[in-house]
Amino acid sequence: MRSLSLSFLVLLSAAALVAQTEAALDFPKGPAQWIMTAEERNAWKRVKSEEEAAEVVALFWARRDPTPNTFANEFRDEFNQRVKFADARFKEGNRRGSLTERGRVGVTLGFPKSMSTDLEKRTSQYASNMEGADPTGGRALAAREEWIYTYEESIKFGLPKIEVVFLHDGHMGRVRRDTQRNDFISAIPAATKLYIRNPELTAVPEWARAGALQYEPLQAASTPAPAEDRPSTFDLRPSEASVASAPETTPKVEGRGSKVESAPKPKAASVGKLTLVRDAFSLEPENGKDPFAGLANVPEFRRSEELGWVLEYCTGSLDRTLSEVQVTLKISGMVNNEKVNFNAPAEDVVPDAIRVSPGCYLVRGGVPLMDMDPASYTMFVKIGSYNLTKDFRVIE
Repeated sequence: MRSLSLSFLVLLSAAALVAQTEAALDFPKGPAQWIMTAEERNAWKRVKSEEEAAEVVALFWARRDPTPNTFANEFRDEFNQRVKFADARFKEGNRRGSLTERGRVGVTLGFPKSMSTDLEKRTSQYASNMEGADPTGGRALAAREEWIYTYEESIKFGLPKIEVVFLHDGHMGRVRRDTQRNDFISAIPAATKLYIRNPELTAVPEWARAGALQYEPLQAASTPAPAEDRPSTFDLRPSEASVASAPETTPKVEGRGSKVESAPKPKAASVGKLTLVRDAFSLEPENGKDPFAGLANVPEFRRSEELGWVLEYCTGSLDRTLSEVQVTLKISGMVNNEKVNFNAPAEDVVPDAIRVSPGCYLVRGGVPLMDMDPASYTMFVKIGSYNLTKDFRVIE
């Protein structure tokens, strides 16, 4: 009798999945995009039917289920709560809250205990009322919002502390993340990996199909949730499966009499071609594989996406270790027959050593596109004495 009940439940869950195909087809455009791996994004390019879309969604959640072989999925429940909170608090115009920059941070990392907003500096009147001359020269000052993740909240992402600053643009009605601070960007790869508890899954298991009955398409909360109702974070310690699948990081010590390999030779000092990607921080330069192998340039991005860029920087020496490298970005294009330029100040970027290429580093970054009009653009990147360019297009 028990097997009949389970079979019936599986059939019902399959029907439920098909009934949710409208939500499933929009899934990669929703808040789940913030925690997708590059492989999962590629999987959506191969989806050709509504049933396939539902399967990909079910597999996405199954791989992140901290209690496999049960009908409950605690991570999905918490993620849904994060999205509902963001939708209620951070909506900007017609953009749902979980797709804004604040929503992205909260959905990706969870919401910190410390979320402070300095709204007193919205205009220069605040400064002019103080003693002395107005230091702004009559310019408006943006309100500043700061999220601080303490050690307990951030160490699971491999960082001792995470600070994210947002600037309120009262004229545009938007809130932008201060890109001068890289804490959030640095935490994305760790967060993406951390949430995957069952990396060995390549197909939807039956326990996940049955659990799909509990899934409800997300609806934005009608009223803002109070601060004490912010989604809490459950135990995100790595599962045994994810630990077992992690690459070996401890160096092997050769025994006496074993063959000693010759020292690797570094590449000549150079910079590899600039490549545009959808998620620059999903590349893993320390996993023993060439991060640029098979990496294709993306020529077109939506305004809701972040333009990622990567390049290889080789010092030509094994003795020289890079802790920082200065990068200057510029984007130029023609919008309505007028030339527009987006200039970013020089920024010190922390490069990642490429394990298979001693003396070489992966340099990368991301540029939000929400404020750029649909048009063709050219990105200019200056690193050291090298200048690189790449064309791309922004669409709605």
